[in-house]
Amino acid sequence: MGKNTNKADSATAEAPVTEAPVDPFANVPVTRLADDVEFKDFTDVQGNNPFKYAAVDAAARSVRSPMVVNYKHARAMFTPGTNRKELRPGSVYGDIQAIVNAAGRAGIPAVMLIARLRQAQIGNKRSKYCSALPPIGWAEGWINTAVTKNIVGIHATKQAPELTSATVAEANEAGEQQRKLAANG
Repeated sequence: MGKNTNKADSATAEAPVTEAPVDPFANVPVTRLADDVEFKDFTDVQGNNPFKYAAVDAAARSVRSPMVVNYKHARAMFTPGTNRKELRPGSVYGDIQAIVNAAGRAGIPAVMLIARLRQAQIGNKRSKYCSALPPIGWAEGWINTAVTKNIVGIHATKQAPELTSATVAEANEAGEQQRKLAANG
């Protein structure tokens, strides 16, 4: 009878305390371009060393664009591709496929795919660009190749809302005003 038979006391003593994961991008502004298009704007977030993407990264940041200036798929709605091979989760192509497949046949706008891919690839040990937030231009190159390999497709008729520096600035300003009203109200 020397054993402690009270299991409740031993379970609470051994249970590890888990903290909620901290989102490093919790304070990043969420930009709304249309009723259904809302994305985290990483334009002002300093990420990884851009290396060979320095020129396109600087050009995009100078006009406050979250993607490469004059990106050929800027208005594209990406849909699941015809290449149905299941790609490895966590790989760049696997993440592109997972993000687009989650959006379904309706598609996902290019700007949202770029933002989600850049965020998903932080910490990818196979790329020197991913030790922090990858630079602007990095995701666009991977997406171009994913289209070529039919990992993702482009919706035949539907286009994403137009993204210009003016629309991003206007959307950010409206979001900032709403945050101020919520804080004061």
